[in-house]
Amino acid sequence: MEKKNLEQIRLNVSGDPSSSAFFAALTLLNKDSLLKIKNVGLNPTRIGFYKLLKKHNAKIKFVNTKKDNNELKGDILVKSSRLSPITSPGYFYASTADEYPILFVLAGLTKGISVFKNLGDLLNKESNRIKEMQKVLKQVGIKTISTKSELKIYGKGMIDASDKTITIQTGIHDHRIHMASFVLALLTGSTTRLKGFETVFTSSPSFLKIMKKLGAKFEIQK
Repeated sequence: MEKKNLEQIRLNVSGDPSSSAFFAALTLLNKDSLLKIKNVGLNPTRIGFYKLLKKHNAKIKFVNTKKDNNELKGDILVKSSRLSPITSPGYFYASTADEYPILFVLAGLTKGISVFKNLGDLLNKESNRIKEMQKVLKQVGIKTISTKSELKIYGKGMIDASDKTITIQTGIHDHRIHMASFVLALLTGSTTRLKGFETVFTSSPSFLKIMKKLGAKFEIQK
């Protein structure tokens, strides 16, 4: 039997925990900051970023949690924190894949050696995320060493990179690389030229609008 007309339904779609991670990272390393991100999807398979950072002294809480259509959602409360060097075991990859670029930024700005394992699949995302983030971090003077499945980042703590420039050339159409570089620039004071930044709007159309509300200064060149 064929049904010609579908019945109307209403769905409340929660915010993306991966996109939220970039605002959380900015808050964690920005002195005297507090941020509440409302109505975010908190499916346990999607929140590895937050669980990992909580193990390394991040002040992150999930509040106002409830289930909607059998999916957990709630608000994420983030406060400025003094993180310890990050050790990311292999089993975190599945629930953290999209957040590794911003995790690398956090590691670079946290004093000490951070180690990320089981990263082989990052070579085949929208870009080779290990290689591209190594390039980005190098531009502000942060040392990294990688193999095919592991990355070590020699974190320098919070640095002033106002005399440096981060550049992403045309051809890197990876929203997470651009977003991570944007946050890195805000935290270090570096100048940033991100060519092809429009790729960010495929996953986070309000990214720049929210960053502007938080006080970020930027210029869109055509």
